Amino acid sequence: MEDSIRRPQALASKSPRRRASSSPEPDRSNPKKQKRIACRECRQAKLKCDKSSNTAEPCARCRKLSLECRVETEYKRYNKKIRINDLAEEIERLRSSVTGSGASTAQPILGPGLSYTSRQIVDPPHLQQGQSPQDSPIHVPEVSLNTAPPGQRPFSPPRDISQDRHTADQARSIGFVQLSPEQIKDLFQIFFEHHHHFLDIIDSSLTPESCYASSPLLFWAIISVAARHYDKRPKLLSSLSQHVTSLIWNTISVMPHSRYTIQAILLISLWPFPTNSMTTDISFMLVNMAKTASMQLGLHRPEVVQDFLRVKTRLDPVQFQKAVKLWAGCYIASQCVSASIGQQSVLPSDWVIDQACILDNQYTLPDNLRYHLLICKFIAKANNVMAERERKSDENEGLILVAMLEADFADLERQIGHKITSIHQILLLMASLQLRTYFFFVKHNPEARREGILKAYCTALTLINKCANAESSWGFTRYAPDGWNHILSMAAMLIMKIIHSSYAKYIDADEGERAFNSVISLMQSASVQENDVRYRVCVVLTQLWGVHQSISVRKDEEPSLSVKSRLGASILHDALWQWREKFGRRSDMHPVTMESKVSVGDDLNGEPNQEDQSNSIRHLPLPDGIPPDLGNDPFNFGMPDPDWIWDVGFPAFLPVDIDSNSLSYPPWTAT
Repeated sequence: MEDSIRRPQALASKSPRRRASSSPEPDRSNPKKQKRIACRECRQAKLKCDKSSNTAEPCARCRKLSLECRVETEYKRYNKKIRINDLAEEIERLRSSVTGSGASTAQPILGPGLSYTSRQIVDPPHLQQGQSPQDSPIHVPEVSLNTAPPGQRPFSPPRDISQDRHTADQARSIGFVQLSPEQIKDLFQIFFEHHHHFLDIIDSSLTPESCYASSPLLFWAIISVAARHYDKRPKLLSSLSQHVTSLIWNTISVMPHSRYTIQAILLISLWPFPTNSMTTDISFMLVNMAKTASMQLGLHRPEVVQDFLRVKTRLDPVQFQKAVKLWAGCYIASQCVSASIGQQSVLPSDWVIDQACILDNQYTLPDNLRYHLLICKFIAKANNVMAERERKSDENEGLILVAMLEADFADLERQIGHKITSIHQILLLMASLQLRTYFFFVKHNPEARREGILKAYCTALTLINKCANAESSWGFTRYAPDGWNHILSMAAMLIMKIIHSSYAKYIDADEGERAFNSVISLMQSASVQENDVRYRVCVVLTQLWGVHQSISVRKDEEPSLSVKSRLGASILHDALWQWREKFGRRSDMHPVTMESKVSVGDDLNGEPNQEDQSNSIRHLPLPDGIPPDLGNDPFNFGMPDPDWIWDVGFPAFLPVDIDSNSLSYPPWTAT
């Protein structure tokens, strides 16, 4: 027992001596014990290194991979891709400064936080995933429309920016399409002079070389938009269509998307490639993709963008403004596409959009883009309010809502009316027209209905005259987004309805007919490809005019709509449904109710006989000034199927108003 008690004491007495004898001696001979440091390559790879500090022999890994084995105590790991991007940026910036691509002096590379954020929104398949030269704080005069007086041509290039900024250093190709440096320069100049101000989200100092280095998709998107009316190569757009569309899908399939990719998607959604099939019109789909990609990058919340990234970061004022501009561009494009096809906005207003419309804060946009955003925001508000009212049966409430929206529109005009250019004037008129078409939905208040519809008629006349003046001065319809031309077509259809109704006694019918003819001329000018949708719209308008003139009963009735489910664009789709009923359907499937009936014969294959149909409508009266061939030979434009109207680039034909008794459902809905 005593031994068991004394043994711990003995151990305890020996323990201090062991500690004293083992620790002090090495400390006196070597005050600081050396620890092994991994070589550069092993530290970079986060691998264990067996290199000895007392020998020059490389470690096993470096010896095996034939790498230089060096030990650096101050070395810190870095991301190789980031380093490559930074070097590529610096090389591109130096090249730009040497070639005089728009910068007078080169500035230092931006800080780490900004560089990382830029890397989160770049094209993955390419090396240039860092900040591109146009992102650097290079002093370039801003291109803005707020200095131009109202009505002045807004597309003249800024005088303080060198015309050589769009010079290309080398030829580019996609598929079998090749472009020379001179053609690239021409197309970039066309884009920034004529198309850019419709959606001002791309830096006007962008050069072809820096654009291609940052994103080939954005480069080819700009080329495609400018090629719509490139007289030196009329067939260029059709040649680019397949290859650029493939590039779009290939780029979208690789995550994450970049802000350059989003910019390219928005351009193609506003100026899509010509198509004669509804199934291949990708505009509505693209604006949804742009919205989703922007939200994934946090562009809709630039003040807390780090919450959507993998690291903490903070945007500097320049990058913050770029994020707000791109998010606003998504809103404008989505509203332009959705309103023109009669759909509610896919991007409802949010806090950032509201702040961007207000002056004197960090979200405030340049006047050109801000005015555009304000107008599109009003269109979205009007359509959303009236879409909610559609579910209610109280008609008086609808009239009150329209009156309130008209008051809001008047406030908007007062807010920006004294500063706007012709582009904003046209967009304001389009917003007013869409709002006033809701008077067609009124049933039980004939006075208010007539007054509102006549207001819409006057707005349509003013819009057409303004577009005609813009066309003669700077080619408006040649460069405007497709959605704008949709609204212009709608104005012609509204005028046609009023002239051939009981309201004709309140208007000058001759003036309306001249405006109608003007739209047909404008649509021909807007045509970008032989027998495309715009030219076929001319055929539809001409034939519908003849139909309205041939039905004398309509002249004693108030103008009405059968399709009421397409919001502010219901008139457009109602007219297209009417054309379908009169010309696009076989006679044995639907009775013809015209006084002068149009007989459509069938050939042996069950398809309407084009020659018989063409002959049968030659007697229909046409408005003065319309070429006879438009009304008399509508199906000789490469349209083997007279039902082509279902497949043209209006994804808004459907759905049909289920409460309508005068229209039938499409054949594919039958079971």
